[in-house]
Amino acid sequence: MCFSKLESFLVSRSTRFYFLALLIIAAATLLPRLGTRGLNSLQELRVAQVAREMVENSDYIRPHYLGSYRFQKPPLAYWVCAASYKALGRIDEFSARFPFALLSIAGAVVFFFLMTSAFSGRVAFISSLALISFNEYIQHARSCRIDNLLVFFLLSSAFLFYEGRARKKHWLYIAVWAVAGFAFLAKGLAAVLFCAAVLPLVFVFSRDWAGLKKFLFWSVPGFCIFVLISSSWYIAMLVFDPEAWTIMRRELAVLVDSSRHANYFFYYCYQTFASLFPGFAFCVPALVLLRKNIKTCQLSSLMLVWFGVFFVVLSCMTNKQPHYTLLLSVPVAGMAGWFIDRLIAGAALPGWTMRWTDFVFYLSTVTVVIAVPVANIAFAHGYLNYEPLSWGGAGCGVWCFGTGRACLCQEEFVSGFYLSVCVVVADFWNHGQPS
Repeated sequence: MCFSKLESFLVSRSTRFYFLALLIIAAATLLPRLGTRGLNSLQELRVAQVAREMVENSDYIRPHYLGSYRFQKPPLAYWVCAASYKALGRIDEFSARFPFALLSIAGAVVFFFLMTSAFSGRVAFISSLALISFNEYIQHARSCRIDNLLVFFLLSSAFLFYEGRARKKHWLYIAVWAVAGFAFLAKGLAAVLFCAAVLPLVFVFSRDWAGLKKFLFWSVPGFCIFVLISSSWYIAMLVFDPEAWTIMRRELAVLVDSSRHANYFFYYCYQTFASLFPGFAFCVPALVLLRKNIKTCQLSSLMLVWFGVFFVVLSCMTNKQPHYTLLLSVPVAGMAGWFIDRLIAGAALPGWTMRWTDFVFYLSTVTVVIAVPVANIAFAHGYLNYEPLSWGGAGCGVWCFGTGRACLCQEEFVSGFYLSVCVVVADFWNHGQPS
């Protein structure tokens, strides 16, 4: 039944409308003015320069940065950027950023089809809009950085996993691992964590033991293909230059140095609010309601487990950076879109009487929902001189207090108010510490 919703896309007028509207909005948000500004981050400079040296030296196996080996990151981002240079016939900022913007739009499209399969075209449209409105997603889509490339392949794996489980086409689990192999070539171990921890825990969380056995069975050939794809570059590199292994080990030792980007254990408790605002504000009540749909909707368990596993792992890591929150962007956007759709349908908070204070709150909510994504887009296009990310602490705290109050009315759920206090205190306390 789930796949029939996706197949009805060609004959469903409303879904076609939502899809075309998403394409127009995503293209208008992520594609214009890509080449009007210089490379404004060290990661952008590294990807663009390594790809340039690949093209100039015709050496696509051994990445070089300013004449020296660079093995700290897998090469897929360099290959994508170099392919753009070759296809467009020029080496400049636009050619470096264009393929990453296209892949970010493609990620939103894959997410749209995933949510359409599980819910409806309207939920898919709202969720996809939430994804492309996140500040981190916009910034990485409009620059030649690695993280949105990883998000695209993880989304593709999630789509294949969901379709394989919903349609009983278990051989699709092999394709899940194969696509994850490309995710590994994009940014390493996150792909392993997704396939080896998130996906099995989805069955455990749903108590689907028969499904877990089938997933593990098909994961054996899938894992072999994953190893073949993910290790191909490493094998080829060592064949071309056996001494590169010594350099790689030294660079990886620098990369995993936990003191380079150390931060507090609660860093992502407020950074997720700021980076994925305003969508994350809807996650508190969505988490309460989604747990009731775990057995009736298989995508609910995937979203919950995806968010929970990566949030815990990122919080336990000593090395913390804001763009790591992109690993949480997909489940956050999915939960936000699902809950907003229920608000529109009037089914989110049954039995809740609207008071004048709630009216004022939701009026301000609509304002923020529109203002923050517009500000994120304006900053990404160079029309603002400050980053809307700095709005995070107080705005998210107020919003969570409101959503927490809504949850209190329904199920005596106090985490909304608790999180709002934690966000405000942690934000102000952390920004007062030495950098």
